[in-house]
Amino acid sequence: MPPKSKLTHQDNKESTQSDYIGNPMEETHFLGVPLDINNKTVSNPNPLLTTGFRFLLSRTPNITYFCQSANVPDISLGEMEQPTTFIPIKHPGNSFTYSDLEISFIVDENMENWREIHNWMTSLKNVEDYTEFESNTAMHTSDARLMILNSAMQPNLEIEFKYIFPKSLSGVNFTSSTDDTEPVICNATFAFTSYDIRKI
Repeated sequence: MPPKSKLTHQDNKESTQSDYIGNPMEETHFLGVPLDINNKTVSNPNPLLTTGFRFLLSRTPNITYFCQSANVPDISLGEMEQPTTFIPIKHPGNSFTYSDLEISFIVDENMENWREIHNWMTSLKNVEDYTEFESNTAMHTSDARLMILNSAMQPNLEIEFKYIFPKSLSGVNFTSSTDDTEPVICNATFAFTSYDIRKI
């Protein structure tokens, strides 16, 4: 019976190293992401600021200056299940849903910005008579833009909302039970068809 060959420590080391010979990119990255946890190099380390925005709605120009908050709505994609003998296989569905756009704004003393949305809503439906309804359906919707600012408060991204119209407008509450003078803040909710995001 021939003697067994001995594998030296050096041979084992060379064998282990040969298993990892290949594309260096594949060894240090996975799908373009560095595998080294100490590698924290990013192209832009500045975070997105909650105060870095400006909301523009052509149908209600008095909203822009007084707008206090706005959101990038949620999106959801439906799913379909393919029955199998075992667990079902999931596939992307046919439905694509956007949540509502919500803003809050300070009401000016003439209530112009509040009345802009109110009058817009009443023009979409016959409230008291037939004269309020806007027969030109092209006037029922508008386009809106949410400008995202960078850390230098300069325009960085633009989100364009298409075919937007108001769904709800909060009431105006007055009170004399406080000594503090606080502005009235109202909320408005808008529905829209879709939105696009582009780099400026």
